[in-house]
Amino acid sequence: MPRLGLPGSHPSGAHSWTPFPADWPNRFSDEAVAQYAQAVVVGDLFGPEVSTENLTFYRRALEDAQGASNVGLLRAADHPELLEVLTRCKGPLALDDLRVRLGEKAFWPLLGEYCRAETATAEGFVDLLLLHRPGAETEAYLATWFR
Repeated sequence: MPRLGLPGSHPSGAHSWTPFPADWPNRFSDEAVAQYAQAVVVGDLFGPEVSTENLTFYRRALEDAQGASNVGLLRAADHPELLEVLTRCKGPLALDDLRVRLGEKAFWPLLGEYCRAETATAEGFVDLLLLHRPGAETEAYLATWFR
């Protein structure tokens, strides 16, 4: 089964919604959420192993991009050379980790609320998560992926 919309795909693809530096704060909402939703849908259509394959690809791409693992998603715009791998690989992995941590019933409404926000930035996602899930577990999650 082919992987769809992965890093290195043609820049005019459906996930290149914020190509200009002024728009980069929104790359998390454009790319990370879209890539993760795509992995979930592909898994629903073709089986969970295909979704796992996509997430494994993201993980390997993140590991292969020198320095990207150490850059939090809140700092993605500060690293234009890593922007694609951070938003298209680290972002979906962060969302998958949160889905596992929160469970289905809490994750999907939170993501839906975030996607409906007028200013869907990585900072907005962090603020929303802290509003709904304050505490040490959320802080540990944010330290792993966003800070």
